Amino acid sequence: LNFVNPQIFDDLSVFQSWFGFKDIGQKTRGGTDETSIIIEERKNQTVTKLHEILRPFLLRRIKLDVLSEMPPKKEVIVYSGISKLQAGYADLIDKGTLRDTLIAQGIENGRTLSQTNKLMNHRKNINHPFLFGEPIDPASGV
Repeated sequence: LNFVNPQIFDDLSVFQSWFGFKDIGQKTRGGTDETSIIIEERKNQTVTKLHEILRPFLLRRIKLDVLSEMPPKKEVIVYSGISKLQAGYADLIDKGTLRDTLIAQGIENGRTLSQTNKLMNHRKNINHPFLFGEPIDPASGV
């Protein structure tokens, strides 16, 4: 706050006296602890006072006021088909056999797959199907 306005916020002890904080965190010298700060806040509405003091120093702007030549948002929806792998996973999700098929193919990530929520598995399949585990090429084993 001293950086914002050094004429008003020039002394920490004065600022602490405005709000009743004496040596915050100092337990040995009779300092202010958390419970007394909360009680003082409820009694004197310290946060409300602080907001009133700081309100003139806060700058709030709306984006359109600053960037008047900014074009409006434009939403573009791009449709794309799904791959053969995704179509196959979708069928297995519907049948409820995706986990067993992945394990049979040697994909270890299949063991952690939950089949209780088909909708989430469909979403995962469409957005990033390799979360189920990458398919293994039978010829190379990789």
